[in-house]
Amino acid sequence: ETCSACSGPTDCISCTFPLALHDGRCSIACPAHFFKFRDGDEYVCTECDASCGDACDGPSDDQCASCRPSSYLHESRCVETCPESFYGDAAERKCFRCDASCRNCVAPGPTSCIDCPDYYKLENSTCSFYCLPGTYNDGASTCSPCHAGCVNCYGRPKAIVWRARSPDTCPTADACRRVRRVTTETTRRGCA
Repeated sequence: ETCSACSGPTDCISCTFPLALHDGRCSIACPAHFFKFRDGDEYVCTECDASCGDACDGPSDDQCASCRPSSYLHESRCVETCPESFYGDAAERKCFRCDASCRNCVAPGPTSCIDCPDYYKLENSTCSFYCLPGTYNDGASTCSPCHAGCVNCYGRPKAIVWRARSPDTCPTADACRRVRRVTTETTRRGCA
């Protein structure tokens, strides 16, 4: 006997524990798109939110456990497209976080980027660190400002190449000498 109370020979109105009531029948599990909900001392099968797929943990749109084929599961919600910094896995129908070097991506790993965060540039689906004009990479993946007398500067720590506004505004005489050894073109423009 599975019914604890019934309204006819085949219509249950409540079920014995731990069975759940669904459409007048008692069963151990609820059908697709329903979840087992405890109502007092009894279980009833309650419908998932319409945005969810076949499984959920509650009636709200933020309690989905699976999604329909046209959407992806992200933080227990079904979304049509994954948010920034996530990509949609077509097989699992879930959103997964992109590699930390990518702003947006199409798959896992650092070689699947389609957009990069600030101070990174996209080359062959990979984001590489770079600095904006007027700054230089100080070697710690941060950009430091050029000397005030420079339009631009390039380089690594202790090997900075400067392009001065005029020969008189070189940051130091030593910097000018260092640049002159690098290329003859730079000496014609002053610092670099």
